[in-house]
Amino acid sequence: MRTTLTGAFSGLRATVTGHGVSAAKAATAAVLAWIVAGWLLPAGSDFYAPLVAVLSVQPTVAGTLRDTVQRLAGVGIGLAIGYVVTATVGLHWWSLGAVLAVAVLSSTWHRLGDEGVQVSVAALLVLLLAEEPTLYVGQLLGEGLIGGLVAAAVNIAVIPPLQVGVAERALVTLRHRLGDLVDDMSAQVGGEWPPEEQRWIARARELDDPLRDAREAVQTGGESTRFNPRGRRFRHVPPGQRQSFESLENVTLAVRDLATSLSEAADPDDPALHLNELFRPALARALRSVAEALTSYGSPEGSADTAAEGRPVAAAAREVEELRRLLAESEAPEVPALLAEGAVVTELGRLVAHLQRAPLHH
Repeated sequence: MRTTLTGAFSGLRATVTGHGVSAAKAATAAVLAWIVAGWLLPAGSDFYAPLVAVLSVQPTVAGTLRDTVQRLAGVGIGLAIGYVVTATVGLHWWSLGAVLAVAVLSSTWHRLGDEGVQVSVAALLVLLLAEEPTLYVGQLLGEGLIGGLVAAAVNIAVIPPLQVGVAERALVTLRHRLGDLVDDMSAQVGGEWPPEEQRWIARARELDDPLRDAREAVQTGGESTRFNPRGRRFRHVPPGQRQSFESLENVTLAVRDLATSLSEAADPDDPALHLNELFRPALARALRSVAEALTSYGSPEGSADTAAEGRPVAAAAREVEELRRLLAESEAPEVPALLAEGAVVTELGRLVAHLQRAPLHH
């Protein structure tokens, strides 16, 4: 509990600090972009540069560069569409409709990502506001370029963000949620059967949020080491985190199947499926061992010795193997109960196999 609380406070502190740094960098980039645009461009051409700078400061350096390129590409396409129509036919109700149709169609190009909306905005700006289209297009492109370059420079120069720690905390949260659920299964399997109330399936479905958070955090963590001067010594971390996530994703599926099998075996309306009294104590031990393997899995607080870190998973594998042996020697008269027990052991074995294939530490 103490370790969990410490990790939670650490994560909260890191989140608040990260948002504070991002806000400071966005403000700095906007001010610098406004100043630079005032120096390099004609008077009155400094409103768009700070806006682009603020929007371009992303959680990662690679993200800043990618969004800047996509934004400028979207603006360039929109300006080109608006300029051609303005220079040839001018502003009419039908030309406005045609520009919007072409711009919206162009904005769906997948290379533009989320910045596809810039196509329509830029085309409308030229068509509706530009008194001198050629000058207006050049100024807008210049401001966008200045804002994007300033944002990238600030993001690289001022504490370039690394997100591998955020990804690690997301993986820790996911595996502890998995471990807590399996531990609850162990407690109820070791008690009165069938239990009066169990929410295993509902709790397994609630794992969607931490699973999604971990996926996004691992992706962002890997991206944060690219083009990042601080990321060179952490480049070995994202591949291990991706492998850990893939294993935990498979473990999550196995836990859901395990929850379904146990719920069916605890159906009060079908006593033929109820688990054998001789089988349940061994199953409770195996579930407890798997829960310990999950909560210690890949733990950065653990020993650097690979063999030492592998002990919880190895212990879980031994318990599951013992469970298989007990099931093979079972002389249960009820065939449905035997099938239910077999399904539970199969899911446990699959779960442990995923843990055995995963990296033990980062």
